[in-house]
Amino acid sequence: CHSQFDQYAFSINISGQACGVPSKHQQQRLCFSTRKCLCSMNAYSLSNPYRVSAWFIAMSFAITFFIDLIAWPKEYFFWMPEFSLLMLIYWVLHRPDSVNLGIAFCLGLVMDFALLSPLGQHAISYSIIVFLVGQQQRQLLLYHFGFQAIAVAALFFLHAAIMSVTRLFYDQTFYGWTYFTPAITIALIWPLFNTLMVNIMHWRQNRR
Repeated sequence: CHSQFDQYAFSINISGQACGVPSKHQQQRLCFSTRKCLCSMNAYSLSNPYRVSAWFIAMSFAITFFIDLIAWPKEYFFWMPEFSLLMLIYWVLHRPDSVNLGIAFCLGLVMDFALLSPLGQHAISYSIIVFLVGQQQRQLLLYHFGFQAIAVAALFFLHAAIMSVTRLFYDQTFYGWTYFTPAITIALIWPLFNTLMVNIMHWRQNRR
């Protein structure tokens, strides 16, 4: 930080008067901000350092989309989450420059058409969740998988709440409390899912 402090030795404030060397309190704040910025950059680069093409992201969405289309018996697979939403959250966390709010809205519309849901139900939910993830993306990457799992579980709980409320307004149908159980499943599989994705991308890179 000392090299940065020297740059402020002859800095000029807004009123045009010389500021001089920053005080000790200002130096501590600058050091803290610099370390926080560097930690955030390292978290973003080290969380998933592999190069990912748009084709690979599209294929991952296609696979999870077809998994969601399988007619699993609800009485036995009520705990199964929407894997398309899981993949969406993962890419927004690790590749926010490639997967954004527009993709989330379009994916939600596709899910509405495919699952015969009220038009806009998934689109609204996916858009809200992606917006929230985007706001806290760098902060979430600084935490370990355990804390991330809790955050993602909360997002799935929010998704279930949005879906339930919109369905109540549409035809006064309540999905039931078992509709919220996938949030618990997500908390358990999130670390495994991250490890699986990193291993797949590591395998792809080694093939080249």
